Amino acid sequence: MASQGNLNQAVLPRLEKYRSIISAAGIRYGSVAYISFGPRGFERSVRGGELEKYPVSLEFGSDVWRLIRHGKILLDSENCDQEAARKIISEALVGSRLVDIEAHKNESIVRFENDTYLISEILSEPESGFLYGFQAEDEPAWETVDGILLQT
Repeated sequence: MASQGNLNQAVLPRLEKYRSIISAAGIRYGSVAYISFGPRGFERSVRGGELEKYPVSLEFGSDVWRLIRHGKILLDSENCDQEAARKIISEALVGSRLVDIEAHKNESIVRFENDTYLISEILSEPESGFLYGFQAEDEPAWETVDGILLQT
């Protein structure tokens, strides 16, 4: 299992350049929450279109995730309206600072300023095993599978 120190060593130093301030946040693939850091760029997709690209990104593709502020759930992975969900997560996180990340075997807690948290969990049934992924520019990607930090 990835230790708290290993996770923070893998992610937090790469955010210092951007003062840990979130540049973009949203929803991909229906229920995968993401947060990105640094200046927005673009890259070509395989279909010829342009995709937004940021130097550092975290994705939360767990079975269940919740965005909480002051103890109130703002958004969760069960959201129905994707456009509304994208707006809520963006408005709640863009411009704020990531403060800390905790990871346990089945759960991660990302703490932001303003008493805001993104909590993600892997359920035992049906088991997906994917808690989060991390990508920094020009570096291998990291992800968890069954709570173990792997470099891909």
